[in-house]
Amino acid sequence: MRISIIGAGSFGTTLAQVWAESGHDVSVFAREPEVVASINEDHRNCLFYPEVELHPAISASRDIGEALTGAEVVILAVPAKYLRGFMAGLAGAWASAQPAAGIPLVSVIKGFLYDPTELVSNFVNAQLAKSGEFTWVQFCGPTISSEVIQGQPTAAVVACQDTEVAEKLQAELSTSSLRLYTSRDVIGVEVNGAVKNVLALACGMAAGLDLGVNTRSVLVTRGLVEMKRLLQVFGAEAETVMGLSGLGDLVTTGFSENSRNFAMGKLLTTGKTLEDIESSTRQVAEGVRTTRAIVEYINEDSPDVELPIIREVYAVIYEGKTPADAIKALMGRPLKEEK
Repeated sequence: MRISIIGAGSFGTTLAQVWAESGHDVSVFAREPEVVASINEDHRNCLFYPEVELHPAISASRDIGEALTGAEVVILAVPAKYLRGFMAGLAGAWASAQPAAGIPLVSVIKGFLYDPTELVSNFVNAQLAKSGEFTWVQFCGPTISSEVIQGQPTAAVVACQDTEVAEKLQAELSTSSLRLYTSRDVIGVEVNGAVKNVLALACGMAAGLDLGVNTRSVLVTRGLVEMKRLLQVFGAEAETVMGLSGLGDLVTTGFSENSRNFAMGKLLTTGKTLEDIESSTRQVAEGVRTTRAIVEYINEDSPDVELPIIREVYAVIYEGKTPADAIKALMGRPLKEEK
């Protein structure tokens, strides 16, 4: 299968490696000329995982249309933070390259758009509607890229309204180290993947305050309740929260030092500004903007929905509250029945 991956960051590179090693022909779009050159000439991504020798079946291009040519499946791996500015170029290239009608477009993006708040799926479908026909698929699960690229076993879910498409992708893209499950709850898988990053920020803050596993376990458990409430707000299936995109991915990002959002949460306890932290790395912690997107949306659409952990994360990032005071506020809430 010929796979086109739009985005050559850490996760796009990881998926390219995993699938190339499984016999697929992989074309990657990258913005940076040095990344394109290093992949094509040295079989390495000089900015993301330069220590990993990439499979020779991976090629790279700065031309989106070239990367799309001949593709049988397209993977969208552009951070939500940059997606709005990127879409015009993708739409134009899509119209020119004319991928096969109904081609699977698989999003691995784990974030919401903001200003205004919008699901990535809604935005992309609207922007590409005039460029060609495709089938939207959402990919999510406990997939820390530094572990996946090493071939460590994990699993993820591919969600699609078309069961036949989902099952074909499951069969083609599952590998000896990446086991795929299918789902029809596309919105639920997308919402889970975005919200868990906000909760991972909270877990990182707890770790930065030298709080132990008990505290993080509470944040994960009560965070699942908030995820479930948001699934209901967006019209998704509540039980999806207990799957790979919900509980599975949340446990991973809530306890892993290799999680970008967990690491960001820890850094937010050091007194550094968000601007300073973000300027020091190429990695994008999607939870930062997703926090804002969720809170602003809920304030307008569903102000009665209780999201105490997410609101405290928002207060730390955008209102200057200290992580220590945020923890105190959560512990000081009125006592209630667990439900």
